[in-house]
Amino acid sequence: MKKFTLAAIFLLLPLVSVGCTSTTTTPAPEFASRMERVSLEGYDVAYLKKGNGPHLVMLHGGGTWSYTWHKNIDALAKHYTVIAVDMFGHGATRKQND
Repeated sequence: MKKFTLAAIFLLLPLVSVGCTSTTTTPAPEFASRMERVSLEGYDVAYLKKGNGPHLVMLHGGGTWSYTWHKNIDALAKHYTVIAVDMFGHGATRKQND
């Protein structure tokens, strides 16, 4: 299921318009400690998954990371399964050989 979910995220990327609310470039410790990881295309992809219900994928803009959504995740997780992903090279997602 993790592979399908993350594959869907990257297929939907060009279709999603995102806004950003944070310019922080390194993961906040309490936020980053709740993130899960999956290997995808040679990257150790970090994502936060919270809540139950229909899936809602939150993608950050360039130069930011999933922490952009930290003020929205708890409220949305009451109605959705929120998945906030650190895109390749951002936040806690790194190439496996880095």
